[in-house]
Amino acid sequence: MEILLKSGAVLLLVSLLLAWLLVVVKYLGFFPKVIKNQKHLLSAHIDYILMAILNWVVYHIVGPQGNEHMAHLIIVGSFLNPFLFLVMAVKPDIKKSTLSPFGVFSAISFTITTVGYSWAALVVLGVI
Repeated sequence: MEILLKSGAVLLLVSLLLAWLLVVVKYLGFFPKVIKNQKHLLSAHIDYILMAILNWVVYHIVGPQGNEHMAHLIIVGSFLNPFLFLVMAVKPDIKKSTLSPFGVFSAISFTITTVGYSWAALVVLGVI
């Protein structure tokens, strides 16, 4: 379960990198052809922070009661969900319908995240 601590640290570093990228894009005017939607970039930054915190919280609350499979689901979901905002920051007009590649990727990402965090919640509740 220590992997949740380390993944949280990596997620925080990614978030900090995105914060600096946002400063460079928004205030220095760099990369206007690459980053087309600053709001989605900001959303990715915030989402990575939240995911880092959630990884650390799960580590401290679930502790040794959790297992590696649960941790891996949480970690994969924590990296993929905010990544969707990055995709939309670069390509805001991407097709987002249910059966589009973006829609399918989103559904898979949300499912992985939901299963991982639900598993952790059920462990805390003593159901599992």
